[in-house]
Amino acid sequence: MDGAVEKLLKRFNMDDCKPVETPVDVSCKLVKATDEEVNMDQQLYQSAVGSLMYCQCEYYICSKQFGKQADSRSTGRQSRGY
Repeated sequence: MDGAVEKLLKRFNMDDCKPVETPVDVSCKLVKATDEEVNMDQQLYQSAVGSLMYCQCEYYICSKQFGKQADSRSTGRQSRGY
C-alpha cells in the first residue's frame, strides 16, 4: 500500500512534503492563504482528496481482509465476513 501512496504524492507533486504528527500541535500558527492558493484548480484539489480517500478505503478493506484470514487460520474455520 505504501507504493500507492508514494505514487499519489508524486502525481500531485507532493513527494517532497514533510510529514507531521496528527493531530497538529496546538502551538502551530496558521497563516492566511495567498491569492494564488485561493485560486488553485478546484478539480485538481478534488482529485487529490478523492485519491487519498480511495487509498484510505483500500487500506481499511485490505487490513480487514487480512484480519479475517488470520482469524480463520487460528480457529481453523472461515470467516463469513458479515
